[in-house]
Amino acid sequence: MAASNNTEFDSKRTRLTSEIANLLQARGVAQIPLREIAAELGTSDRMLLYYFGDKAALIDASVREVSNRFNAGLAAALRKQAYSPQDLLSEMARLVISPKLAPMMHVWNDVAARGARGEEPYRAIATGFVQSAVGWFEGKLSVPDGAKRRVIARLLLIIIEGVRIVDSVHDDSSKDALRHLSNLLASAGNRRQRNA
Repeated sequence: MAASNNTEFDSKRTRLTSEIANLLQARGVAQIPLREIAAELGTSDRMLLYYFGDKAALIDASVREVSNRFNAGLAAALRKQAYSPQDLLSEMARLVISPKLAPMMHVWNDVAARGARGEEPYRAIATGFVQSAVGWFEGKLSVPDGAKRRVIARLLLIIIEGVRIVDSVHDDSSKDALRHLSNLLASAGNRRQRNA
């Protein structure tokens, strides 16, 4: 394939990936068969397979695009270098249920659920996401002790996942719980400082 054809191929694949990511955000991963994706995009399933090879690669590329959008949204919203655990919890709890980021989190719902059942490529995608998310939380926390920072990062991810799931089925049901958790994190940090 000539260089110009490679560029055209890559450009078309990038455009398709973005359009499929839009569909996933609107309708969820589990809802759209390959033929229906193709029909929605005004193309054929054979053409999608030409650009992606198989449905697993198509889903992987599209979910990565959704993840990139989510990360860009976080970067725009969280401009400080480092946050206390309670502040990061508060900010993330607000962001994951915000109208801008919630559709991306719904895609993650589908991926995580299918990954938990052992379905590929969802299991591999979900495993990678969890590892990446823990690393991201670690990088945003103002906790000097590395071992504690990693434990807190995992704890925050678990809490945020719970918030997102509960709020997706019952709006505002986690607000009081989050306030209490933030207070607990703050008092735990204050106790450590007094004991130091």
